[in-house]
Amino acid sequence: MMVKSGDRIQVKPSKYITPGFRTKLWMENEKGTVLKINNKTITVEFDNYPGEKHYIDYGDFDIIKECDQDDTE
Repeated sequence: MMVKSGDRIQVKPSKYITPGFRTKLWMENEKGTVLKINNKTITVEFDNYPGEKHYIDYGDFDIIKECDQDDTE
């Protein structure tokens, strides 16, 4: 998995999160933007928690691609 700064990610469901590491169960299904790549984790800013940095273990997230269109009705 080649993740880089600026990528959009979504944390996997809790049954796929490695227990006892940096990724917390409350982060399940949260979407965010990768800020920094670390040796064992990535630093992410979640959409629902702007201005906060959170650490996610490799393997506990999927890279997502979102279309450029707004979801406004």
